Amino acid sequence: ERGHEVVALSPDGMGIPFRGTLLKKSLFALTEADLAGIDAVLSAFGSGFDTDPAINRKAVDFLIDLIGQKRISLLILGGAGTLWSDETHRTRVFQTAEHPAFLRGISENLALAAEDLKNSALLDWSFVCPSLHFDWEGAETGAWQVGTEEVPLYNRNGESRISYRDFASAMIREAETREHRNRCITVCER
Repeated sequence: ERGHEVVALSPDGMGIPFRGTLLKKSLFALTEADLAGIDAVLSAFGSGFDTDPAINRKAVDFLIDLIGQKRISLLILGGAGTLWSDETHRTRVFQTAEHPAFLRGISENLALAAEDLKNSALLDWSFVCPSLHFDWEGAETGAWQVGTEEVPLYNRNGESRISYRDFASAMIREAETREHRNRCITVCER
């Protein structure tokens, strides 16, 4: 709807209907030829809860290697658990007692993947984290804020939350503007 040509990747071809091209293959089966003519890769890869959480880091590292020095922007959907719990940057959210235990391995591997991005030779990347409450049922409001300090943000009601729809819009806007290139950022409703 924003005028982009979209190529989606789905191993089984399942997903939300859209107007674009669908590649039926695994992320790990992507090739350089698949990236021909691509300006940006937006990855929302997730291992799920019943798989080795290390695959989340492997997915990011695979994309780092595949993109290499190509002029392609890489935007990774991170996790709120990878953020620092406060401005001291000593403890990550996944290391706190409040973080759900079943998400710790995923969050830890995504935090490692963020460090891999920071240490990579990629020309253009962003690691985009949702708020502490990632609301899959929430409406798209178009009113969000972006944080660059790698700590959770809070809205005017004191809540750290973002809807999937607003997050997706924010991630697409970041791909369009590249305002926070080579940074880890977080998105929260206003």
